[in-house]
Amino acid sequence: MRVQQQYLQVEQAAQDQLLRKQADLTNMLKADMDKAIAVLKDELNLDFILLYEEGGQIIYANTDFDITERMVNMLNESRETPSEEEAAEEAVDSTSAE
Repeated sequence: MRVQQQYLQVEQAAQDQLLRKQADLTNMLKADMDKAIAVLKDELNLDFILLYEEGGQIIYANTDFDITERMVNMLNESRETPSEEEAAEEAVDSTSAE
């Protein structure tokens, strides 16, 4: 029974760590998206940026106004050159995984 409890504790700790990492990544992506949106809205003089998804509330959208590809490119470029803080975090994560 004790081994099973230890296993459950290890499993719970791993799940907690995964959830924290997932939340950190989600927050980082949100911050990156906010920065990209701020740049795009100014560059393109936009008043609204809408989220389109299949089956969502927007029935039709003119593809001439679709900024998805541009947004993805901006996000990818920001990931190619991580900040010093992110590089330090990645170094800590890789050493703790070993």
